[in-house]
Amino acid sequence: MTTLFDPIQLGAIDAKNRILMSPLTRARGTREHLPTPIMVEYYAQRASAG
Repeated sequence: MTTLFDPIQLGAIDAKNRILMSPLTRARGTREHLPTPIMVEYYAQRASAG
């Protein structure tokens, strides 16, 4: 039986566990849907969460 803490392969993404973070900063993108420096900082701060 798998748990939330088991690794998973999602396409090209090899995740250490099954806990995912939704994209919370979409509203901060540019009109061209490009990431901004604040978005980079946001995800960098949370990179080790999963």
